[in-house]
Amino acid sequence: MNFDDSPPDALLRSEFATWLAANAPAFELKAHLPRDEEVKATRAWQAHKAKAGYAAFTWAKELGGRGGTQYQWLLFAEEESKYRLPIDIPHGGIDLVLPTLMKFGRPDQYQPLAERTRTADIIWAISFSEPSAGSDVSAARLKAVRDGEDYVFNGQKTWTSWAKFSDWAITLARTDPNASKQKGLSCFVLDMRSPGIEVRPIRYMEGEAHGFDEVFFTDVRVPAVQLLGKEGDGLKIFLSTLSLDRFTTTSHREISAVNFEPILRLSRAITDGQTRRIDERDVRQRLADYYVDIRGVQNLRARHMTGMARGEELGPQTAIGKLVLANRLQEMAAFTMDLLGPAGVAPEAEYAADLAAVHEAFFMSAGYRIGAGTDEIIRNSIGERVLGLPPDVRTDKDVPFNQLSETAAKRQ
Repeated sequence: MNFDDSPPDALLRSEFATWLAANAPAFELKAHLPRDEEVKATRAWQAHKAKAGYAAFTWAKELGGRGGTQYQWLLFAEEESKYRLPIDIPHGGIDLVLPTLMKFGRPDQYQPLAERTRTADIIWAISFSEPSAGSDVSAARLKAVRDGEDYVFNGQKTWTSWAKFSDWAITLARTDPNASKQKGLSCFVLDMRSPGIEVRPIRYMEGEAHGFDEVFFTDVRVPAVQLLGKEGDGLKIFLSTLSLDRFTTTSHREISAVNFEPILRLSRAITDGQTRRIDERDVRQRLADYYVDIRGVQNLRARHMTGMARGEELGPQTAIGKLVLANRLQEMAAFTMDLLGPAGVAPEAEYAADLAAVHEAFFMSAGYRIGAGTDEIIRNSIGERVLGLPPDVRTDKDVPFNQLSETAAKRQ
């Protein structure tokens, strides 16, 4: 593992830092915006990056990218994370969906969408989870029945990120109910404006609908040419996308979301009348523990980056950082709310922005332990696919999915 940039990478990082210093401040958020306005702001920032050649950095030059490596893109992401920029909605399409299409799809499937994705004219949804298929995505029930040159979709997805604002989506559907649940899934790209698609926002506990939605499909016709790969390839494609997703949850932007710096500032600012909270022994110990954990995740990420610099692909080990980070986020947010006491209700103006960041982490933190795989699923994945431990017992592995459905119905 190497923490130092090579001379060419150091030069590239300097280029990124210089460009961002001249351009990012104009797009930084000065105050909390309604979600619709923040989406407009993130489209504008993405389009600005695209004009300068800093969007879709790893894409081939003929697709509008710079033909850079994943490692070089991460250098840009590290520098970009130093600014308070709008939510990164285009990330799903640029860093997850289009690379998946380029890996498993045909040029005619991704080339017409690439430029509009790069400039954020198209926003992508990643629609895998269902009410009965969250952690176990192979239990998906959304039906896709072949009818001539189309597939007809009926069913439901949930926890779909940014579905309300999305133009296109990548999704899993069951094309062969006679195959086992792992083998009967296929992957599609589809137009979210297709007739028969209904999006319903999911409201969080504080009352806002931040970006997760339910999606309902009623006789939605999806052209067969939008099948990604072959029928039955769905789970393989999903796992490839998931590895990318879990890696991005330990990005510098996500690590910043853990709010260590705001917690540190708040602990220095808040007193019990005479003593700063950071001067209390127990508080300092907790802060030190959190700092060590975050540095550990950063070091693990550095190891992944070193591997990518050598041309290695991401694998199941990306789940380790996600598991640690999600748990620490929840612990840190709860600890800080306890630390604040009454000050958490009526904050002083000088640290109101830090408090807002902690509030958001407090309400959102449980979701981090669910998204991209629950803690339990991730522990299984690490045990089986990283440590080589005996696999969990799966009695349904080779049972046709339609028989599983009938058995479940009888039990109900």
